[in-house]
Amino acid sequence: MNAHIKYVRMLIVVAIAAAGLAATFNFLIDPYRLFGVGTWVGINALKPASAERMRVVKPYLAERFDAATVIGGNSRPELGLDTSSRCWPASHQPVFNAGIAGASFRMQALLAMHASGTTATRILHGVDFLDFIRPTDASPTQKSSEPATESAHERRLIVPGQHFRDWDYWTQRTGDQLKALFSLTTLADSVHTIAAQRNPNASTRTESGFNPANDYLDIVRTEGQHVLFAQKNRELASRLSREYRLDPDDGTDGDGFTALRRLIDWSKSRGIELTLFINPYHAEYLEGLERSGQWQLFEQWKQLLTDIAEGGGVALWDFNTLDAYAAETPPAPGDRRTILRWFWEPAHYRSSLGDVMLERMLETTCGAAADSASFGAQLSSHTLLDHLASLRQQMQSRMEDRGSTLIRDESRQKQQPATR
Repeated sequence: MNAHIKYVRMLIVVAIAAAGLAATFNFLIDPYRLFGVGTWVGINALKPASAERMRVVKPYLAERFDAATVIGGNSRPELGLDTSSRCWPASHQPVFNAGIAGASFRMQALLAMHASGTTATRILHGVDFLDFIRPTDASPTQKSSEPATESAHERRLIVPGQHFRDWDYWTQRTGDQLKALFSLTTLADSVHTIAAQRNPNASTRTESGFNPANDYLDIVRTEGQHVLFAQKNRELASRLSREYRLDPDDGTDGDGFTALRRLIDWSKSRGIELTLFINPYHAEYLEGLERSGQWQLFEQWKQLLTDIAEGGGVALWDFNTLDAYAAETPPAPGDRRTILRWFWEPAHYRSSLGDVMLERMLETTCGAAADSASFGAQLSSHTLLDHLASLRQQMQSRMEDRGSTLIRDESRQKQQPATR
C-alpha cells in the first residue's frame, strides 16, 4: 500500500512539474503575443500562430499599447496601413492597428473604441461594402455577420460607457491566460514558433497589431500572385451570386449603420477625431461588383455613408478608383517573381498604397507616390453625385474595352491555323 501511495504521489509531482515547465515554456515563447513578454530574434520574434488568434489576442495587445492613433476596420486596413509607416506625423504616434479579419462592423468599431483607451486622439476607420449588406432572403433577425449578442469577444473589451473591467472581463481574461499557459495546443504552437523563425516569410502580427503580410509573400514566391487573384475573384463571385439589400439603418442592434452612428457619437463624446475611409479595391474587384449586378446597391451604400458622415461632422474618403493604382495587370500564371506595387489581390491592398492614403487623409508628404494628390476623393453631399457618375462611367468604359479586347483575341485565335 505504501509503495502504491508513493507511486501515485510521484506521478502527481511529475505531472505538476511537467505542467509547470510547459507553462513556463509557453509563457516565455508567448506564441500569440498574449502575455507581452520579450521577443528574441531567432527564437520568438515571428509569431506564426498569432494569426489564428487575433480575436482573442488583439484586445490584450491594444490594452498594453498607449496609442495616440487607432486604425479600425477589417483585414484590409490590418494589412494595408502600416503602424510604423514614415507617413505618420510625430503627433499621431504611436499608432495601433485594431483591424480584425472576419468581424462584423459592430465588432470592428468596438475594438477600435477599446484600443483608443484613454490616450488616443484620432481614429482612422475603414468601411467595407460587404459589412453593410445582407441577403434579401435572410430573415429580419439574420445579420450579414456575427450576432450582436454578448460574446467572449466583447467580454475582452473595455469601452468607456459600454464595457468595463467587471467580473465577466476578469473571468474571460483569466480563462484566456490559463488556456494559453497549459494547453497542449499552445505547447505545439510554441514549438512551431521556434521552428518557424528560419522562414522570413512566416505569418506574424506586430506588437502594434499590424499584419505585414508575410504569408502573402510566401504564396507569391511558391505559386505566384496570379493564384491570389484567381482565388479571391472566385470567392467574390460566389459570395455575390445572391441578391442583397442594405442593412435597414433603423437602430437595430448589430446593424452596420447603427454601429457606425454609435462610433461617431462615441468618438465625438470623447473628443476623438474620427476619419472614415472606403477601402481601395483592385479594378477586378470592382468589375466583380458590376458583373454581379450589385453596382447600384454599392452606390446607394456610399450615399447613405455620406449622409451619416456629414450629419456626424466626420470626414469620409473614398479610395475606389480605376486609375493606375487600381488597374495594375496581375502577373501571368506561373510568374513567381513579379509582385504588384499596390495590391496583394483584388480585395487587399499593400501598405505602399496605404501610404498614399495616409498622405491624402493626413495632408502630409512622405514620398509615397508622385501623384498621390489625385488618389481618392473626400465625399460630401456636394461632391458625391459627380464622383459616383465619374466612377460609373470609368467602369462602363473599362468593361466595354475589355469586352472588345476579348472579342479581338477570340477572332485572332479563329484565324490561326490549327496545330497538332
